[in-house]
Amino acid sequence: MHKTSYRFAINLIVTLCFNLFTLNAYAFMCARVSDSDGNAVGASLSWFKRDIPYTYFEEGTSDINGYLEFSALTNSFATWQSLTACSGGSTSDIKFTETAWRSNTDRIGYNYLDPEDNENLIIFRDDKWPLPGQIGIIGLTTTTYDTMSGQIIDADIEFNSADFDFGINGEEDLIDLQNAATHEIGHILGLGHSDVVGSTMEAQAKFGEISKRDLECDDRDAIVFKYPADAPNGYCAYTQAPQTCGYCEPPDEIDITTSIEIIASDSDGHTGCSTTNNSFFLAVTSMLTLTLFILRRHWLKILRVPHQD
Repeated sequence: MHKTSYRFAINLIVTLCFNLFTLNAYAFMCARVSDSDGNAVGASLSWFKRDIPYTYFEEGTSDINGYLEFSALTNSFATWQSLTACSGGSTSDIKFTETAWRSNTDRIGYNYLDPEDNENLIIFRDDKWPLPGQIGIIGLTTTTYDTMSGQIIDADIEFNSADFDFGINGEEDLIDLQNAATHEIGHILGLGHSDVVGSTMEAQAKFGEISKRDLECDDRDAIVFKYPADAPNGYCAYTQAPQTCGYCEPPDEIDITTSIEIIASDSDGHTGCSTTNNSFFLAVTSMLTLTLFILRRHWLKILRVPHQD
């Protein structure tokens, strides 16, 4: 089906799906480390730095004239900077910096073989959407993170401009790029979905919607909580009920254990140690819990509903 036929076949509601989790009765939610079944069970996903670089792929999208799509995206990144919480007046010092180059590499995910070659890439998929089995996805954020600490080390956004038309002026029959991008950047920062109606991280939107371009108190408070200015990252206290704290879990402590083991001894009957011939050869072993880096994907998805005249 051609991408423009979506609009005429059915009425569509854009649903911003976050790993198919059921929304709960609290406000902002932190994305968290998942187990092998996709259940959020670990630490909150967070950057351990406050200046996050991002890179545009060298080609934009043919949906939008000139290079105006990049201006819309830059506006979306700026929306999340220099924030003040709605309550208490606290601020965040999170910052995004556009790199001085455009990428000619369309790789999504983290290159472990050459860490210096990684980019937080923003790319349009005009020709072909790489996930044909996932119907209705209009945007996809892929984060790579440390499973022990929740530290995000890479994040990329793909826009499905192969199947959907994007615009920049809130046209009622188009997906507004700045609206969608602002939501996806919230995922880059480690946010999940909010059940606060009208918030940027709310799970539903419509064609032509532009309200998610501007952050609501729920979104602002989330970032100030996670990334308070001149202070360590914010996490829920272990004694705090998760329903009151958006499931923003702190990292686990790294388990390091040192042990001493006798691996050999001489047979001359000596006890103790001599300066010339040690009776015991000691091996000191440090055991560090294995830390894995894995991918997590958050997508922006169309939910089909019956057409009504």
